[in-house]
Amino acid sequence: MSTGNARTYRLFFAALLVGVSFAVYWNTLSNGFVYDDNFQVLKNPWIRGFNHLPEIFTTDSYGFMEEGFRTNTYRPMLFTVYGVEYALFGLKPWGWHLFNVIFHAANSVMVFFTLSLLLKGEGGEAASRPYSLDLHAFAGALIFTVHPANSEAVAWVGCVPELMYTLLCLASFYLYVVTARDEKGGGRVFAGRSLSVFFFFAAAFFKETAAALPLFIFVYDCLVRKDESVISPGKVKRYLPYFLAGVAYLVIRYHAIGGMAPGYKMHAYLSGFQKLLNIFPLFVKYLWTLILPLSYHPIQPLDPVFSLFETRAVLSVLITLGLSAAVFIFRKKLHPLFLLSFSIIVIPLLPGLYAYSVSITPFSDRYLYFPTIGFALAVSLASRELSLKGGSTGFRGAPPFFIAAAVFYSFISAGRNAVWRDDLSLWNASYGGSKDNYIAVYSLGDIALKKGMTDEAIVRLDEALRLNKGRKYPDSSTMYLTHKALAEAYDRKGHANELMNEYTEILRIKPDDAFASYNLAVMYQARGFLKESIELYKNALASAAKPRHRRDILNNIGVCYAGMGMPEEAVANYREALKYSPGDPVVLNNIKAATDKGGR
Repeated sequence: MSTGNARTYRLFFAALLVGVSFAVYWNTLSNGFVYDDNFQVLKNPWIRGFNHLPEIFTTDSYGFMEEGFRTNTYRPMLFTVYGVEYALFGLKPWGWHLFNVIFHAANSVMVFFTLSLLLKGEGGEAASRPYSLDLHAFAGALIFTVHPANSEAVAWVGCVPELMYTLLCLASFYLYVVTARDEKGGGRVFAGRSLSVFFFFAAAFFKETAAALPLFIFVYDCLVRKDESVISPGKVKRYLPYFLAGVAYLVIRYHAIGGMAPGYKMHAYLSGFQKLLNIFPLFVKYLWTLILPLSYHPIQPLDPVFSLFETRAVLSVLITLGLSAAVFIFRKKLHPLFLLSFSIIVIPLLPGLYAYSVSITPFSDRYLYFPTIGFALAVSLASRELSLKGGSTGFRGAPPFFIAAAVFYSFISAGRNAVWRDDLSLWNASYGGSKDNYIAVYSLGDIALKKGMTDEAIVRLDEALRLNKGRKYPDSSTMYLTHKALAEAYDRKGHANELMNEYTEILRIKPDDAFASYNLAVMYQARGFLKESIELYKNALASAAKPRHRRDILNNIGVCYAGMGMPEEAVANYREALKYSPGDPVVLNNIKAATDKGGR
């Protein structure tokens, strides 16, 4: 086959992957903004003008939030892309989803070219049967394109980090492999390697998992390119730019957010051993989802194992250790690319296996987006091996089988896309995974509340509290949110006693909640409990930041002191209130009234 014909076939396969991407994910264009999009997009001032770029690159990912919530997540390129999307589409969701489909199509094409490049690195067969190898690469890339585990990453706007870090890492790895095989060297290799390092550097600003790329490169060199020792001057010279780029990223990140790892921990009730133990069932669940992605129920709370003797723990440990042992024992008999595919599956999942320490819902299909590339490589290799046994045409056996599997996967993915249509469909799907999912029940109650269905909201929220409190270790963060939603519901209904109880529960969980402190203080004040009211007002004052809020609190404290017959204390608080609202007529009148009663 001529070079021109081979190029034509590759372009045809690439165009076909783009077409399949749009065919499978076209229905996502009718999806809206859901889940984290509600604040990362809809309530995010950063994306509404490029004048916010300095803030985006010099603070954490939640620096735009008024409440001062901080996180050690640093993904400035996410909000840069959001800014571009906002400039093009405003807040019309279809445009944002179109970008996700385009990003996924680009990843599918890059997966195809990368798999083709890896398969053709074997020499003889690459020269004699280039079309056959492209067909096997296409089979793997097609599985990646339509794999149901990738639906979440494409159908949800919030997964731009997964899509973009994958695209940039793939481009970086592809250029590394190309330049590593270039025997002529010179300026072309330097330019290609420099661009590879740049893509790696940029990927880190989308998602921290990009840091695994140099490890993939090292594994590739060890498994596939055996022309040098594990550590040699040549390899060190090639790796050094990636190392320096990684150090530069860490310095920028540390300067922006003042830390590296998340500063909070979830599931603190787990011991160190139990945290290690829970990695195994989580890992096995990821493998199962990758191999047989049939059911889909997103956003499930952690169902931990506490002992090695629990059935789930035993089975998951045995499966993980057995698989690892098999790979190690048969490593010399397995094709090197099979071992590379295994590493591409496992390495990006390692941060996800740590997610239970920083997330209430540690398992997520989107974490499989990059590992699916490893699965696609394994499919390409399996297609190649089966076709070799099937005859010289390269068509027998494998490609039709994988194409049939891709059709099956396509229907599943198209169905999953609808889960992310809106918050109601998302949380209904989440609740379908477990009737004990208190997070889903709370979220459905919150949706009912926002729609004005207050009675239904109260029923849902009460059920969420019951489920949460029934757990061996209740989730205080979701309980706090549930009580806040119930407080709003009872406020709408005018149920004062229930409202006071909810504010009390909120303060039990989070004593520094200024809103609950202030509103409970107002209710106590109306009932004549002035001493208790003053304490609550002072508690609210400690967290209040806005001048008008501090003015209201201090004025109300003064009113309480006046009601208790303590005019001097009342005047002192009134005067403090004036600092935040000079000349305020209400405060001035209160000062005059307290002064007439002996205040100074």
